[in-house]
Amino acid sequence: MEIQLDMTAVDQLLEEGIYNLVVEEAVVKDSASSGKPILNLRFQVQDSNRKLFETFSLQQQALFRLRDFLVAAGIELKPTGFDTLEILGATVRAKVVKETYEGKERNKIQSYLKAE
Repeated sequence: MEIQLDMTAVDQLLEEGIYNLVVEEAVVKDSASSGKPILNLRFQVQDSNRKLFETFSLQQQALFRLRDFLVAAGIELKPTGFDTLEILGATVRAKVVKETYEGKERNKIQSYLKAE
């Protein structure tokens, strides 16, 4: 059986810039490396077929990054936390950059901004 695929965009990176992102998936699990809880998000880049991913540590000393995302997404900050269902479908703007990780260039979300 022949499978026809367009593989030209598989390794294509987004140009650095500001993008609108929509949260498609939010999964809480334990980190494979530390065993500590993390939140994995999968974003759809609006007006594109591209996806971006973010991993937030849920450790107290690292919550500032998650807080920045929640504020940009318009999610109410409560002292007791939040339900991951609240962030599904949320739209944020994000500054996306290119970085080299383990010898390979990839996109990384540098910061979050409120959606316009």
